Amino acid sequence: KMQAADAEQEKTFEVVQNVDRKRSLLAAEQDAMGEINTAYAGSGVDLSFGSATEARRRVNRETDLGLTTDNATTTMRMNRLTEQASGFRRMAKQSKLMGWLNGGTQALGNFAAILDRR
Repeated sequence: KMQAADAEQEKTFEVVQNVDRKRSLLAAEQDAMGEINTAYAGSGVDLSFGSATEARRRVNRETDLGLTTDNATTTMRMNRLTEQASGFRRMAKQSKLMGWLNGGTQALGNFAAILDRR
């Protein structure tokens, strides 16, 4: 049961990591946009159309792809942790049941041995 609880707690950590990765991706996008704007403005090119706009679009696409990929990865990890927790709970129930069955079988065997001695 404790392993199942650990797996559930890992989900919270995974969410925190996901938020951190998103922040990093968005910060990198802002940095790239700033560099693009600075480079094109420094060369005297109009930033409202043309290659400057296309460069910003490319950065947006790459960021969107990164965010989508990270969300899919996080979802997959969360599902895996949920399944892992479920498996641990199932194993705990089976172990408890087997413990009761073994204890009952041993008790019946001991009772039968006592009856044989009489």
